[in-house]
Amino acid sequence: YEHTKQALDAAAALTYDSDREKLILMYAALCHDLGKATTTKIINGALKSYGHAQESKRLAALLLKRITHDADLIKSVQKLVLYHMHPLQFTSGGAKPSAYKRLALKLAPEVTMHMLAKLLTADRQGRNGNGPYPFTEVPDDVHTFLAQADKAQVRHKAEAPILY
Repeated sequence: YEHTKQALDAAAALTYDSDREKLILMYAALCHDLGKATTTKIINGALKSYGHAQESKRLAALLLKRITHDADLIKSVQKLVLYHMHPLQFTSGGAKPSAYKRLALKLAPEVTMHMLAKLLTADRQGRNGNGPYPFTEVPDDVHTFLAQADKAQVRHKAEAPILY
């Protein structure tokens, strides 16, 4: 609960291009770890939540369908929730530009890599274990992710197909 509250506070403090983008990101911050409630297990003495992103996507749809009938909003939130772990996997694993391009295609047209980076920012800032308020610094991995998305030329939209 504390992490989700901090992630929401961090998301609320971000700058957005539109009210729609803010709504999508706020719901994504709320829903991004819902699946941990049903997937967390103790494995080799450590808490692990394998598959929580997929479960969070499912639970986000159930929650949001009770709040809104806006199918595009729900789909946008689901995509962000499903892929919210990818930026850290990409930066820590040294993903190539082609991986960034494939991820941008999976997100398009509803959301962008830039929006995914905003969710990553809120998620990472919402991990202050020493108090109730989120961190305010933008983590280095967010900068790295965005720099690589820029290098692949997919920060704001997916690469156009070569063949139609």
